[in-house]
Amino acid sequence: MNIIELERWKPSETDPHRLEYAGQPTAQEVFEELKHRLEGMGYLPDEYFLMDSHWEDGRELPKGADIFCTTDYGGSEGVYLDVYLKWYDEGQKKSVTSSFITGKTLGENGNDLDRMFLISSAITKAFHGDHAAHARYMKIGGFSGSPSKPSEAGSMGKGGARERAQFSPKAETELSGLCDDADTGGSVIHLSQREQKVIIEALVEQRERQEQAMSQTEQLLRRMTGSITEYVNTVGMWPLRMSDYDKAVLAIQDGELSAFKELYPKVLKDHADDLLVEAAGRPGVVGRQMTLLLLESVERFMEPVYRTACEKAISINDPRKIFFLLEQAGGYVDDLSPSFHGEMASYAYPDHRFIAREIVKQCSGEQIAAAPPHLLEQFAMDKDWHTLSALVEKGISGGPNAARTLHMLTYQQSDRWIAEELLQKRMWVDADDYGAFHVCVQNDAVEVCKLLLDGGMDFDVYQQWAKNHPSPGHEDTIQALALHWQEIQTGMEQSEAPEMGGQTLG
Repeated sequence: MNIIELERWKPSETDPHRLEYAGQPTAQEVFEELKHRLEGMGYLPDEYFLMDSHWEDGRELPKGADIFCTTDYGGSEGVYLDVYLKWYDEGQKKSVTSSFITGKTLGENGNDLDRMFLISSAITKAFHGDHAAHARYMKIGGFSGSPSKPSEAGSMGKGGARERAQFSPKAETELSGLCDDADTGGSVIHLSQREQKVIIEALVEQRERQEQAMSQTEQLLRRMTGSITEYVNTVGMWPLRMSDYDKAVLAIQDGELSAFKELYPKVLKDHADDLLVEAAGRPGVVGRQMTLLLLESVERFMEPVYRTACEKAISINDPRKIFFLLEQAGGYVDDLSPSFHGEMASYAYPDHRFIAREIVKQCSGEQIAAAPPHLLEQFAMDKDWHTLSALVEKGISGGPNAARTLHMLTYQQSDRWIAEELLQKRMWVDADDYGAFHVCVQNDAVEVCKLLLDGGMDFDVYQQWAKNHPSPGHEDTIQALALHWQEIQTGMEQSEAPEMGGQTLG
């Protein structure tokens, strides 16, 4: 695979043969690409692999930054791998080092330490390249990574006979043992080029004959060859017996754009949906290019397929891809659900707040008015005033979630101003939702209750409702609301009374 670039470059407009600087990638984009590659090789640390929160929300990498890793035992348990960014800050006139990514494995013996050093080596190669065969180390027995499901790599092709290489029963048994998850031990060995060739050929044979071990076999092949796609293209004497669809999926996973361009038109008729989902979940620029190629080649997708593709783009934290997909959704999906964009914002909220907020900003009033009511509740949990305000202004309804939303905004006295401001903008609580009103009474949020009464709630009806929902201890609040309700009633009576005067008797 190509190295992960820490700067963007593009062909010069004046001289297409010369590249010119085009800005910095976001830290999230670089992290997702690295995570994707490590996962494809079975090299994700088993406990966690996380980007530092300092680099979230679309923050770009500093210009001129470089990456280095450190690996060591932790203070309590496990082995830690830390990835750092280092650059020269012109403003401060000094070199700056900042934590970028931290990974941890639960094991803490010598083999675990060796494995984390190999992961560190794979990370270094991902950014700085490999001047020889890729990852000439392998762990025999047990894998701590997070292999993808076999179905995620596509089903095996069944056609096309070829002459099989012959392996002894003992050799085949040993090769099967390479992917035995039950074995938590293992050792790290170095392979010569000749030894690599023997193992690679055996793995190719295994991939064809044992579907259940396919995903882990692919991980080993990626460690030893860089990418399976490159191997298929360059080692003609050992062609993998795969369908064009299998190869197209592997090209997506390996990030091989040229191979994908050659393969996807051959299988587009039968596999357009599957390819869109795979490409949407592929991080980085190459993933966006593959997604765009598919969208340009297919006129329509079913909504469930397009929804899954959007969710994949959200899961890899690719704002550019998800915003493009959402912008184009109406053109690619017939009878798109009015709530579609709001549902995508709600899907993004738990793990990708930045994307969720940006989706809300870009949605139209009609799209937000049709959004699921729990979207308002989600942002109320964070007391996110700016996003809550945008949702209310664009017409969202509190619906059945209004009571929980108001509870979160009135439980603490310091947050009640948010509820008051939102209700002053627009009455987003149903006028007959006395459960929502009751929550505010229980929290003694008098001013919020007054705004609900001003917005059309009937205090007399509430009092009848409250007889079946007793909540003692709030007499002062009830009294204050009764006085406010009387003022409302008096005002209504005065506005409805006929005007006197204007007539004389003679």
